[in-house]
Amino acid sequence: MTALASYARQTNDTTLIDYAVSIRNRARRRQGEILAGVDKRPGPKKKDNGADTPKSPGRMEVAKNAGISESDQKIAMRVAAMPEKEFEANVSDPSLGQSRRVPSDLDRWCKKVTELANMPKGAAKLDQAAVKAALPDAEKALKKLTAWVLALRKAKR
Repeated sequence: MTALASYARQTNDTTLIDYAVSIRNRARRRQGEILAGVDKRPGPKKKDNGADTPKSPGRMEVAKNAGISESDQKIAMRVAAMPEKEFEANVSDPSLGQSRRVPSDLDRWCKKVTELANMPKGAAKLDQAAVKAALPDAEKALKKLTAWVLALRKAKR
């Protein structure tokens, strides 16, 4: 029974996961700091004497050559731009630097629902066939929206 209790404690212990997440976030921050030092646009640089130097790669090309995706590059740049205190306070957050943007299809559905909710009563009669045809898409969007909200709640904990 003591072995079972020990395994139960280990199962609920997230210390190692928190260490791994903080190591990943520190690497992400350093990645962003290094990328911030690279010129955003590729091209030759002018020396003080007016001569051109060889063309330097831009930030996107440098990141791509290092195996960093465009989205990971953006996250790294966001994390690097954070004030030190804010970064240290959130270093164990698995969603650090990630966008909290609503996916476009959910955003579109939310706008439609808002438009319908704000319509004056009796302003327009809905075509029942059109509503029935749109229901499967609306149900899919609602499921996606619910999953997105739950993920946000979980990330904030």
